[in-house]
Amino acid sequence: MIATARPSAIRTISLSVIALGASLAFPYLVHLLPAGQGPQVGATYLPIYWAPLLATALFGLVPGLVAAALGPILNHWVTGSPPEFLLTSMTLELVAFVALLALLLKVTPRNLLAAPLAYLVGRAVVTGSLWLADGTPSGTWSALGASLQTAWPGIVILTLVGAALVLTTRRSNRA
Repeated sequence: MIATARPSAIRTISLSVIALGASLAFPYLVHLLPAGQGPQVGATYLPIYWAPLLATALFGLVPGLVAAALGPILNHWVTGSPPEFLLTSMTLELVAFVALLALLLKVTPRNLLAAPLAYLVGRAVVTGSLWLADGTPSGTWSALGASLQTAWPGIVILTLVGAALVLTTRRSNRA
């Protein structure tokens, strides 16, 4: 008899692969927007957060973490974006986002603001951690403020998509 992986492990791996594919597709497609959007299109619409959001809300923590942890590096290898100097902070922000989102959805399953809260707290936690590690507070917090001003359309998208997912998904379907 041939040993096989458990169906739940196969399901989790399959959903993680789908989430990882989406984490490559969403930013790529958003960056194809007309040139009038400028180079800040990713920082404005936050497409790299969409797949981890969907994966966490629909499939569970593991596929969300796979999309968050591997999405930025895969995008960098395939498209060159995000630039190498942002890979560490962006990956940390995405992993924090997924962890916080999963926690919020577990503690308050009908929380319509879970996605923007997870984004904002994750950004603040990573910014604070990098500030503590680097020891140069002067530009860190002002850069966070500027990036949040740029990202307000993306925060709105995360809010709307996150709220729609909370309203339309049953928690029993999540891995």
